[in-house]
Amino acid sequence: MALYQVPKRSLYHKTLYILSGGAIFSLLGILLFSLLEPAGLSDSIAHSIGWAAGVIMVASVLGLTLLSVKDATWKRKRKLRFEVSDGKIIRL
Repeated sequence: MALYQVPKRSLYHKTLYILSGGAIFSLLGILLFSLLEPAGLSDSIAHSIGWAAGVIMVASVLGLTLLSVKDATWKRKRKLRFEVSDGKIIRL
């Protein structure tokens, strides 16, 4: 009888850490850039940077929400175990 189960290590943790770290560092860079405010910066470029920060925020919130839902479903599936006996699948 073979017992099949989902591995204990999450598949989404590495992606979650990379995306959240990238969002944090890019937003900190935009904040530092806006605090220093170079002298020759035109108004349209400043608005573009502000919009970029907003897009990064919305994309990171949506992406991290999606990844957290996937991680929660993975944790739910991790509790499932199947056993194959005589060609039949038995859920434990």
